[in-house]
Amino acid sequence: MKLNKTMDQRMTIFALSWPLLIETFLRMLFNNIDVMMLSRYSDDAVAAVGLIGQLMFMVIILFMMVNTGAITLISQYNGSERFNESSKITAAAVTLSAIFGIAATLILTLGADPILGIYDLEPAVRGYAYDYLFIFGLFCVGTALSTVFAAILRSYGYTQSAMVVTFGCNIINIIGNYLFLFGPFGIPVLGVKGVAISTVASNCINAVIMLVIIGTKKEIGLNIKSISSVTLESYKKILNFGLPNGGENLSYNLAQLVSYKVIAISGTAALTAAVYTQTFQRFIMIIPFALMQSSQIYVGYLVGKRRFDEAYHKIKNVWYFVFTAALVASIGVAYFRHELIKIFTEDPSVASIAVVLMVAAILWETGRTFNLIFIGALKGAGDVHFPVRAGIVSMWGIAVFFSYLLGLKFGLGALGVWLAFSMDEWGRGLVMFFRWRSRVWETKRVE
Repeated sequence: MKLNKTMDQRMTIFALSWPLLIETFLRMLFNNIDVMMLSRYSDDAVAAVGLIGQLMFMVIILFMMVNTGAITLISQYNGSERFNESSKITAAAVTLSAIFGIAATLILTLGADPILGIYDLEPAVRGYAYDYLFIFGLFCVGTALSTVFAAILRSYGYTQSAMVVTFGCNIINIIGNYLFLFGPFGIPVLGVKGVAISTVASNCINAVIMLVIIGTKKEIGLNIKSISSVTLESYKKILNFGLPNGGENLSYNLAQLVSYKVIAISGTAALTAAVYTQTFQRFIMIIPFALMQSSQIYVGYLVGKRRFDEAYHKIKNVWYFVFTAALVASIGVAYFRHELIKIFTEDPSVASIAVVLMVAAILWETGRTFNLIFIGALKGAGDVHFPVRAGIVSMWGIAVFFSYLLGLKFGLGALGVWLAFSMDEWGRGLVMFFRWRSRVWETKRVE
């Protein structure tokens, strides 16, 4: 009972959210510093790394598929005090993540050239993109394990531990970027290769430190014996909840990649402007993204305890707060758009596109709050299949179709893509809002 009481204290929306909020802010800050450093090196490098960022996210989706299944199961098992089941799922999640990390390494290192051949990139941009993609691919296991270890810690309410480790490793990443981009103390300037090296090194260090922390938490019970004794049933459970989530995220990212083709056709200036704009949009999403993660864990825990009414009302209140925060932040970015874009570039062709996109982002980011909060809550409750079906229809029927129509046929370029994704977020988001209101998710509890 002492374990459960301690976990009850950790499993509140506030206790889960504030470390995630700080961690998300720091992650976004450090990512922006990465872009700022690269912008001093080369706008072509920014365009290349921005594009590879979309491809990298597809790989991380593979890892997040395991993480989401594990979070849902661990949270609900902990809520219903089935702690032995939680430990089995933890061990299975680590094994699956390692397997997927190896698979990703093979795909990215052997397929780097064919993957980049999809895009009509200028030679300089393609060269940078290849270097980054190949190096990132070599060390995918470290990235996979760092994400699953963080998910495990959060599922048990240890969001503060994950926050501190992520902060320290991001500092290492920034230092590495500086050393390899600017070459102090006679260190060779490796450019984009150096940025890739510092990124994968920080991910691997992150994984090692988190594994050590997990080893000190007796209630998690992760060790060599537990990993070697995992049954096939545990893998099936994770994939049953994780595969639909992976399908939804994969569909969304593929839709973005296809739409980025529209932007790439518009030229390097448009592609670079899109990267800079999404850099600011990530800041707008700090609060929504942090609360999405905590909502999934929180709802899973409450559903495990059959406290459905509490989960229903709390998530609605969370969304009201998140929507307001995103609206205020996106309007603020749009208002100061001319000053903000000067942080990254003085190129008038890039800036003229970016300032328009920063205004259009108001629609995109406010609509996205519906999907982040309500889909996160639905996943925590175990209702994972409906968001996938609705998402695929909306992402491709609205986002991709109208990106092509508005971006190419009507000649709006990147602005057309931004408007298309805004339409998708609002349409799909309202569907998820009414799904939550229907309370069908109460029947999806893990048994």
